[in-house]
Amino acid sequence: MRDLVVGLVSNPVIVISSGIFVVLFSMLVLAWTNKSKKNLEQLEFCFIVFIFFCLTPINLTPFIHWRPNYFWVPPPNAILSSFQVLIYAYILLVSRKKLSAFLIRELIPYLRCSIIRNPFFWGLSFLGVASSFWSETPLITFKAGLILLIANLSFLAICKYSDFWQISTFVRWSAVPIAILSFIIRRKTNDGTTAGGGLAGILFSKNELGALMAISIILWVLTAIYVPKARLFSCLISIVFTLLLIQAKSGGAIVHLFILFLLILAVQFTKKLRDKVAVLNIIFCILVACIAFSFTITNLGFILQRFLGKDLSFTGRTNIWPPVWDAVTHRMWTGYGLHGFWQEWRGANNPALDWYKGFWYPPNAHFGFLDAWVQLGAFGVLILITAILLSVFQAVSYLIRSKCKQAVIPIFFVTYFILANLSETRLLDFNFVWVTYSITSIKLSLESNT
Repeated sequence: MRDLVVGLVSNPVIVISSGIFVVLFSMLVLAWTNKSKKNLEQLEFCFIVFIFFCLTPINLTPFIHWRPNYFWVPPPNAILSSFQVLIYAYILLVSRKKLSAFLIRELIPYLRCSIIRNPFFWGLSFLGVASSFWSETPLITFKAGLILLIANLSFLAICKYSDFWQISTFVRWSAVPIAILSFIIRRKTNDGTTAGGGLAGILFSKNELGALMAISIILWVLTAIYVPKARLFSCLISIVFTLLLIQAKSGGAIVHLFILFLLILAVQFTKKLRDKVAVLNIIFCILVACIAFSFTITNLGFILQRFLGKDLSFTGRTNIWPPVWDAVTHRMWTGYGLHGFWQEWRGANNPALDWYKGFWYPPNAHFGFLDAWVQLGAFGVLILITAILLSVFQAVSYLIRSKCKQAVIPIFFVTYFILANLSETRLLDFNFVWVTYSITSIKLSLESNT
């Protein structure tokens, strides 16, 4: 297959013909969007779903090359990675009227409102840029921080034109092509474990596929409940996603699914109570969910061995944390800078190699808050936790005062973000968990009365 692709790409006639076809098709699509506002909205929806699709990330050419991370780290293929610039440029071209109006009239008011109501979220973005002053690779850290900041500014536009239910729609629809392709491409990871390896499909690991399926199952179940016209389709999609979750053999994802379902049920019940009592109960439910997940995931190997006869020892995560913590104590307050610690492309100059000497080299600490500490120091972790707590409070407040049944969506996304970072690293990077949390946090700050 690889030889076939290389052969096609090396043929100049095919390359030129493909380029002409893409240009003509793009022009036709642009003309189609100019005919009506509905056409434009449909195409913009497809664009956002496509971006979420690429952020998962996909272990499939050419999508593997279309991630914003390659704007600051060396890409595996510079030519293919550069095509994402054309993709983003075309998106801007299609939405130019709406975006220009937003930039001129509403960007500053929306940004000011969001900063006032959640200054810690934006403080974290600015700290990422500022950390370039003490990073060993200041240019990489500066570019990473700047691109994350620009992304957050672009999320303001998404929040302007989308409600929480539409935001959840982007996430659940982006999982559909991943599920379909993962049924076709049956790639497995962790084959050496006693569990026999789990299905990763077109993603890099079984845990990533399992986590995406877990959150998507809940979103499609909510769709079946709240959208009667889509009930049959939503139920069928939920069944397909459940089959993939089982085949992924991801214990953490199954725990995610179970705890988040219980959280939604508890939140729906407590919403009927008086405001102050409901707020306390919802916050208590989130706290219990986080504690339950931490306990379960930390003792996952023992639990599975005791009840299922499997010996999993938490896939070696706990072996990573002590040396990373040693690195944290070396730069307790400032950290190593945004994306300044795990730098495998630097080879022997990788800062992580000074501390971690394990039998395999991890891409991160598999614990989001520890990775935040090693990158941005104690100040960064304090700002991050405060931003999350403020988002939790705003999500609870929104849930209580909103009469919409889908008001559970923001608290669901914020809680999932917390849970995801207790066993993996899903923050300060371009992945669907961090992007979903960022959009939710910004939207909450705009909708908040506090």
